[in-house]
Amino acid sequence: MIELGMEVENLNGYLGVVAASPRNGKWLVVTDDGREVRVREDEVREFDPSWDRHEELEDPAYHW
Repeated sequence: MIELGMEVENLNGYLGVVAASPRNGKWLVVTDDGREVRVREDEVREFDPSWDRHEELEDPAYHW
C-alpha cells in the first residue's frame, strides 16, 4: 500500500518520493531527478534499500 512520504520505485527501477495523494487514481511522485509525475499504484512499489544488489555484487562470493 502506497502512502505519502514513501520512497517508491517504478517498474524500470527509477526512484521517487510520494508527494501527494491520488487524483484520478494517480499518486504524485517527485522523481530523483526532480520531475513530478502522476502514476497509478500498480506502477510503483515501496523501495527498500536492503533490496539493493550492488552490495551483493561486490561480495567475492558473487564473482565468477
